[in-house]
Amino acid sequence: MPAYNTAGTLMQSINSVLSQSMRDLELIVCDDASSDASGQVLGSIEDPRFRYIRNPVNVGPGASRDRAIALACAPWVAFIDADDTWLPERLERLLSVATTVPSRMVFDDIMTCHSSPEGLVPWRRLHGDIAFGGSGQSPYDFGLEGYLGSSRLLIKPLIPMSAIRDAGVQHSFRSFGEDAEYVIRLAHAGLEFRYLPEALYLYRVQPGSLTALAGPHDMRLCIESCAVLEGWPDNIKVAFHRKIISLRRNEALYALADALKGWHFFKAATLVLANPGVLIALPRRALIYFSYQFHRRRHRGASRAD
Repeated sequence: MPAYNTAGTLMQSINSVLSQSMRDLELIVCDDASSDASGQVLGSIEDPRFRYIRNPVNVGPGASRDRAIALACAPWVAFIDADDTWLPERLERLLSVATTVPSRMVFDDIMTCHSSPEGLVPWRRLHGDIAFGGSGQSPYDFGLEGYLGSSRLLIKPLIPMSAIRDAGVQHSFRSFGEDAEYVIRLAHAGLEFRYLPEALYLYRVQPGSLTALAGPHDMRLCIESCAVLEGWPDNIKVAFHRKIISLRRNEALYALADALKGWHFFKAATLVLANPGVLIALPRRALIYFSYQFHRRRHRGASRAD
């Protein structure tokens, strides 16, 4: 668990791990040179399964994860952010479908949640039953082509430690998209995927988070850096090409939405002429946006713009 200035949510995240039904675990938190009370929170925890380290300077979430991985002793590695939580049975469920496929990353669905005064309020599942080219069967196995074909690349996998060490893969220093890049590099080393369509990871939509502050082009830059790795077969090269086109369309969609919000209709018209495909995606995105805003306000959830 990397942690940077997350004192307000850190204990809830840690407790969700230490309260897992699968008790035989270790939790390593890397405090990334926080300037808030995170250090005091971490220093107050007394559990033999818990340890924390501190970076002398801020190095980002990816390098912080790698420091924790280097100290880990367990045969499987799972990641959690310091503002998210796990349902109590998450590790047990993932391990139950992981032990038969030691050459795969195993992951579940993600429940996006509002951050409200009463705690996390579930909104909707990020992926759903038939994501990644599946048919709803549980669990579902697939390769990198299925991952790149997904509309959302955010996953929180359980990864065999042996695969991480054999491949020698480390996170990049990106502040956004570093987790997707890490997964793709593991796939480049030969690891495939297994999806359990159960939402056991609670993902907090948090004002001021790195995800909230990221620009729409950041993920494209991440994917483009992975697409140039040597050795991809032709079908994966095609999947990368399609994903990059999709992400460019997504950038145009964000730009169109910003232009419409600012009443810049000439700019909006120019964007549509240059990217006519955005008109197809706009109604669905608008529906999701207004559904999110309605649900958030109903439950007094914080906005990423707060």
